[in-house]
Amino acid sequence: MHGGVQPLKVGLNRIDILVTAEDQQEQATYTLYVKRQPDAEAPQWRDGDELTVSDITRTSVKLSWPSATDNVGVLGYRIYVDVDRWTPHTVAASVYEFTVTSLRAGMTYTFTVKAFYDAGNESAPLSKQAATARAAGGGGGSGGDSGSGRVLSDNADLADLQVWAGGKPLKLSPSFYSGTTAYTARTEAEQAELVVKAAHSAAKVMLDDKVVNGKVTVDLEEGSNAFVLTIQAENDTKKTYTLTLYREMPKPDEPIIDFTDIAGHWAESDIKLATAKGIVSGYSDGAFKPDHPVTRAEFAKMLAGAMKLEGNGSAPTFTDHDQIGGWADQPLRRPYKRASWSDTATAASDPMRRSPGRRWR
Repeated sequence: MHGGVQPLKVGLNRIDILVTAEDQQEQATYTLYVKRQPDAEAPQWRDGDELTVSDITRTSVKLSWPSATDNVGVLGYRIYVDVDRWTPHTVAASVYEFTVTSLRAGMTYTFTVKAFYDAGNESAPLSKQAATARAAGGGGGSGGDSGSGRVLSDNADLADLQVWAGGKPLKLSPSFYSGTTAYTARTEAEQAELVVKAAHSAAKVMLDDKVVNGKVTVDLEEGSNAFVLTIQAENDTKKTYTLTLYREMPKPDEPIIDFTDIAGHWAESDIKLATAKGIVSGYSDGAFKPDHPVTRAEFAKMLAGAMKLEGNGSAPTFTDHDQIGGWADQPLRRPYKRASWSDTATAASDPMRRSPGRRWR
């Protein structure tokens, strides 16, 4: 041993270490035994990894896959096909494609690839279903090649996906990429338009088992609306994309309440609430004057707003009408009958005060 990293196999590993003295005369050998425990963690695929089937003929297909990951290292890949007496084929960790042969023409198969490590741990499967090309003269049924032996495309990808509402495009999350199969978007609209395009000209895009020719309009209910787009390749291979549209109800416009003198006041939140409900409105200079005495006219306006008194009030002409501001005229008249108010003078500018013998004081 001359230093460096020593590979370990599962089980007991013997490492001999030769030590030489500085004078190069004396030497001694030390033996180190290292027991490596089996790796309990299986190899993993990354999110979005897929098995690809291409170069389809009547008797063979080509499988391609991305590299898997493992905390120690991937030893290789095993290839499975759902046929009787199929013996899994094994390739090295540096190989990412394999051609499956001896298949039957016009048959649909499920192909699977699993990564493994020397401890025997296998990853989750990457699987893909595909059909071989039909034999010449085998009939020109749906998805066939009319007996020409032409290789049918297995491309079931989307080339584009857009969502429009109210004449504007919605933002997809995440941004569209043909390898990503789940998206979300948000809108307040009652309808949305889905614009789709298959990557291959012979592939079909379907929504609810109906072919979509370029675009389709969908109705949206409040909350979550899920749409599953199925792309069917020329050789009948299928791939699904899920689009979830969230319809949000528009929020009512909230009034801007920015009185100059209520910040920190003990009644600040109540003042804002009363203002939002139209009960109070403050002064023209932007102040509210929360500690200022309330006049009879101001109280009448608050009362009319709180009780939602509508229409033109019926009351005799007040003797001090010329002293009543225009903003207070109707608020003073509307509660006239309900308050059993018999005065013909409002004293609108007088402050409110308690009086056990009279109302509206």
